[in-house]
Amino acid sequence: MFSSSNGIVVVGQLSDELSGPILNFKHAWNSWYYLHAEKISKQERKYIETVPLFDYLFRYDRGAFWVGRHAFEIFKMPFNGFTRWLFNSFLHTRKLYQALQESGASQQHIVQDLALPLNKAAGFMKFIDESTHIYPLWLCPLKTDNKSPFQSNNIKTPLVINIGVWGGVIKPYEKFIEVNKSIERKLSQLGGKKWFYAHSYYTEDEFWNNYDRKWYDSLRKKYRADSLPNIYEKIQVKQRYDINLKRGALKTMWGIAKIRITD
Repeated sequence: MFSSSNGIVVVGQLSDELSGPILNFKHAWNSWYYLHAEKISKQERKYIETVPLFDYLFRYDRGAFWVGRHAFEIFKMPFNGFTRWLFNSFLHTRKLYQALQESGASQQHIVQDLALPLNKAAGFMKFIDESTHIYPLWLCPLKTDNKSPFQSNNIKTPLVINIGVWGGVIKPYEKFIEVNKSIERKLSQLGGKKWFYAHSYYTEDEFWNNYDRKWYDSLRKKYRADSLPNIYEKIQVKQRYDINLKRGALKTMWGIAKIRITD
């Protein structure tokens, strides 16, 4: 979804037959996939193209879906085809997330990956639109998992809707925390769960209201893991980071330089 009233459905079908133009997305001069999709949404109602399998599977690598554009905003650089080509080495998912962590800026950007019941997804999207107005939003239908309690798609629903809320620079820190907590509260109200790679600001009681602690603790005891930190202790954000954008950029650049030297 590019806005509350503009979105696009992408369906991939494995085939040896060519239909429409053949497009690539892995090269520095190629368009970022979300920009390509947004352009189509404004011009065509139905569109077919052929994409090599590698490009299709990794089509969101350059730009890390779309969060890479925020690097241009932070450093006040123009965001266009030339600058995306020029800085392409820094704009792949691995490098962008490295820079995000090294700089501490992960406590300025909303990065939440969420799973909701089918009949609650639209209500949650309306909440995000009204509270943060973060776009684009990633939507992906998932089959329900009935066997793994800690899987995000372990929800009683005919179909799980995964919603990725990524983007936005939110300051000050107190506001950033409150926005994350408000997302978690809304998610719990609607019977959803989140992926554990995202920042977690739940209180311990809030977290275990969503998961079966008795079952989890018995599993830890069975496999003699109860002396190790539990899942809540591992994912809970416990400290405020020192944010230094230049440090993150320099460490990422040095990492690329070392790779090129050793190659």
